[in-house]
Amino acid sequence: MPRGEDVDGAYLLRRVDLCHLGFWLGLGAYFLGDDPRLPPLAEAVISAQFEDGGWNCHMRNYPNRGHSSFHTTFNVLENLRIAATRGLVAADAFRAAESAATELMLAHRLYRSDRTNKVISDRFTDLTYPWQWHYTVLRGLDYLRLTAAISDKRLDDPIDLLRTKRRPNGRWPLQKRIPGTLLVEMEKPGGDSRWNTLRALRVLRSRGGTAPAIPAG
Repeated sequence: MPRGEDVDGAYLLRRVDLCHLGFWLGLGAYFLGDDPRLPPLAEAVISAQFEDGGWNCHMRNYPNRGHSSFHTTFNVLENLRIAATRGLVAADAFRAAESAATELMLAHRLYRSDRTNKVISDRFTDLTYPWQWHYTVLRGLDYLRLTAAISDKRLDDPIDLLRTKRRPNGRWPLQKRIPGTLLVEMEKPGGDSRWNTLRALRVLRSRGGTAPAIPAG
């Protein structure tokens, strides 16, 4: 982040990947909540929201593109929420931004084309962890459980998808790993995943106590 108290949002949007700006905002809000550079950074990030409700890091190099990226949308949205909880974003501004982004995701059932209903990318349906900058259905659901949208009927499809991935032992697997270097290997692909199981259970419970208990053993 630039030094000094003045943050030129337009400059940052031209020179820095939007996903990175989102990460800066979230990390800064969490660890440096009183830094005066954070509120203008948040304003810049919100100003980059597309008319369809989301964000796209390609805006820097392809300014004529107008359709959001699921990846960028959640890299921004998750960190805006952190900033909002620490009072670095006006509550009304955050609610408006979140509402628009949520409607975008609901219109796509979290992973389908809003025109053809086909699956946009099979990678969206994989259970991965950590997901790094990548979007997945479980990542989307794990965010939406924090909002009133978790009860929306348009989530029936992705919720059913999540249920089909549950194993007979009551747990969810780590299906694949996002390419990249891990500092610590917590779980191996193919095995049961504590992290995915935790996220899946809390998503299902947020839908109204619909998550059955994990079998013993």
